[in-house]
Amino acid sequence: MARKAPGRTGGYPGLFWAAIALSLPLLHQALVTYRLDFLPDRRSSLELAGFWLIGLTCLRACMGCAASMAEEVQHHSAQLVRQLPRSGGMMGLLMTKIAVTSLPIVLEWALFGGLIGLLWLLGVPVQDYNPQRFVAVGLTSMFFFSSLGLWIGARLGDPERAVNNARVAVIMTLVGWALLEGVLKGPLLLIAALIWVAFMFRSSPRVASAFQGGVISAVVVLLLPQAYMLGDLRLAQLSPLMAAFHPDLTRDDCVLYCVGAVAILLLNLRQLRKL
Repeated sequence: MARKAPGRTGGYPGLFWAAIALSLPLLHQALVTYRLDFLPDRRSSLELAGFWLIGLTCLRACMGCAASMAEEVQHHSAQLVRQLPRSGGMMGLLMTKIAVTSLPIVLEWALFGGLIGLLWLLGVPVQDYNPQRFVAVGLTSMFFFSSLGLWIGARLGDPERAVNNARVAVIMTLVGWALLEGVLKGPLLLIAALIWVAFMFRSSPRVASAFQGGVISAVVVLLLPQAYMLGDLRLAQLSPLMAAFHPDLTRDDCVLYCVGAVAILLLNLRQLRKL
């Protein structure tokens, strides 16, 4: 909330836009009731609300956790938490930040579930639209991007840079890969993503250049000769929007989000214990 003060950047009015997303199906139903059905079918408004909420969820989870964790590192609060008794240690700190950031988002998805129930009571065949895929993708992607945001914040240690990088990571995952795959192949995009990850590592000034240069060189040397083996790689299919749009991708992508979130949490925990 403090980041929304005048003159500061990084705030995101997610609650307002979430309320608009949840009101779209109700507005459509009201127009249908008054015989003003000039919009597409009701399925389109419900799916638009689901896609809208998924995008908001990813942005708010990643940006909120990144800013919060960067402030902890910047003010050296993480080291203090590690020394306090009964604080839960670093894992307790990480899980608390995920819980605090996720609470309003979970409430919004609960309202989405209530909206589905209300439309069903009004006679809308929502069960034919498979709305549970939006909830599954929204909650699992929230877990993944919360973990990613914590990792970005811990690596950078600066709230503004962390928010900006978190925003870039979310936008690239949601729509960036799909747009770039129109001109570049998946293996090249993967190389670019790994190079970006290498630059995210925080090292001491003496070894930073050598470390990042070594990682980038290793990535290029290892992946370029094997690019033909990754010719069918489609990073756009990892997007939460794509997972919700194609029901055949929903289960696999949700499992991947959970596995990725746990892996990032463990990596972040190992790094924070070295602070």
